[in-house]
Amino acid sequence: MISKIFGAVSGIFAPLLPAMAGSGILRGILILLTQLGVITEGSGTYVIWYTLSMSVFYFLPVLLAFSAGKRFGASPYLSALIGACLLYPDFINLMGEIGNGATTDFFGIPVVLMNYNSTVVPAILAVWAYSFLYKFLDDKIPETLKLVVLPAVSLIIMVPLTMMIIGPIGVYAGEGVAFVVNWVIDRSSVLAGILVGGGWSVLVSMGIHWAVNPIMINNIAQNTFDYICPFTFACNFGVIGVALGVFLKARNQKLKSFAASGVVTIALSAIIEPTLFGMLVKNKKLWGAQIIAGAAGGAFCGLTHVVCTAFVFGSVTTFPAFVSPDAMNFVYAMIAMLISTVVGAVLGFIFTGRDDQLA
Repeated sequence: MISKIFGAVSGIFAPLLPAMAGSGILRGILILLTQLGVITEGSGTYVIWYTLSMSVFYFLPVLLAFSAGKRFGASPYLSALIGACLLYPDFINLMGEIGNGATTDFFGIPVVLMNYNSTVVPAILAVWAYSFLYKFLDDKIPETLKLVVLPAVSLIIMVPLTMMIIGPIGVYAGEGVAFVVNWVIDRSSVLAGILVGGGWSVLVSMGIHWAVNPIMINNIAQNTFDYICPFTFACNFGVIGVALGVFLKARNQKLKSFAASGVVTIALSAIIEPTLFGMLVKNKKLWGAQIIAGAAGGAFCGLTHVVCTAFVFGSVTTFPAFVSPDAMNFVYAMIAMLISTVVGAVLGFIFTGRDDQLA
């Protein structure tokens, strides 16, 4: 069952990998140019470049809905429209200043409002449910009425259903993860490092990792530092290590090229999704290797109490976030990243067959 779920998710993401990988490279270049002072943050050039590098992630529910529609046998265009409704500005504005958890109503039925940009679970769940409705309607509605009746009935049922039930379930799942992370950190930083460093890629695969980000942002705002962010670095460098191991072992040029692009993309931009969905989800041994590598680096971060002084995503370009009044913080962080990378590379090399190909 679990294998089928991740197989479906991998198949849904596969068509999006080029867009995500390209956007990741562009995001990394923007970060680098901004740090070098070539581009000023907030300038027109910065905003335009940021837009072209991040739009694929902001509109992820639309793209995923389209891809999921094709995967589950529903109309991809109507599926995309369901995803687009979640991002419509007037709908988002209903939240006002309250944000996630604000409420409105639909014909007297309460609707819990959420911000769905960059989410994964709501769109995929909604289209999976819609696929059953679509097949039923396609079978029952006469051919002469399908052009109008099928889309109208689809939208009037699925959009409110998604906004009222399916969407909030996906978002609240993420907030539940955030609660658990905080609870574990309060009791054992090493255990938290193992669980978050090792499990972060699993959260990313389900799109519920975004719910943990506000905790990191709040920690930095209140305390000027955060313990969770280094664990996410450990995960990312575990992915880099595994991709490096695959690159060194594999003979297939397509697989080697994909692994190399993963190393560069993550090192520059911290975006692991192309490598995660394009290679790790499809190969459980490699994914297990990455989880072990991330857990190893995360454990060291927890043991040495590594912190980040800014909310960033884990890449080489964001290492300055480890600079703190404690000079050893940066040193311990580099050791942790090295541990994740080396463990990932060794295990990735071991678990890669020389004749493996990119599925």
